[in-house]
Amino acid sequence: MPVLRTLDISKNNISKLKGLELIESLKFLNMSLNNVKKINQFKYIENLPLLTEVDFCVNPLQCCKYYRLQCLFHMPQLRMVDGVEITSEEKVKSENLNGFDCQDREIIFKSILPDEKNIDRRV
Repeated sequence: MPVLRTLDISKNNISKLKGLELIESLKFLNMSLNNVKKINQFKYIENLPLLTEVDFCVNPLQCCKYYRLQCLFHMPQLRMVDGVEITSEEKVKSENLNGFDCQDREIIFKSILPDEKNIDRRV
């Protein structure tokens, strides 16, 4: 399927994304009304270079803590999740939540309070 751009496999009780990693031309994936439960399923679609829009509405996955931010962490190229555009604020929060700025924080903290221990207070 070298030219497949849109894949709508909603309403199929799908719980795993394995196999989708082969569709490198995919831009839009509709997985709504399925049974995807775990964030780790993103590993199968996170390296799809053209994927910019995903829809996981009405999947148990949506109840995971920081679901949208997790989507962005695994697929930073996304522009829309579940029909809602990604904001620049969400992109920054995703990076911060996953520790992209920890080294910078450590340097700043040590320059201001060299004798104190820096504690990571992310949730």
